[in-house]
Amino acid sequence: MSVKDNIENQTKKIKKFFGLLGPGLTTGLLMTILRVLLPILKQELSLVMVNYGQLFICFHL
Repeated sequence: MSVKDNIENQTKKIKKFFGLLGPGLTTGLLMTILRVLLPILKQELSLVMVNYGQLFICFHL
């Protein structure tokens, strides 16, 4: 068995495994990522906006 055949065989096994799991895994993972990352991104964005406002005031004067 060549390396290419081995990779194709492993790829088929992985596709079959995720096919059996269905779309719920991807959807659940996406929701978890959004639930964790959105508060962090909101906080970072607010910090950037505050710091940008301070920078604007500093150079505007």
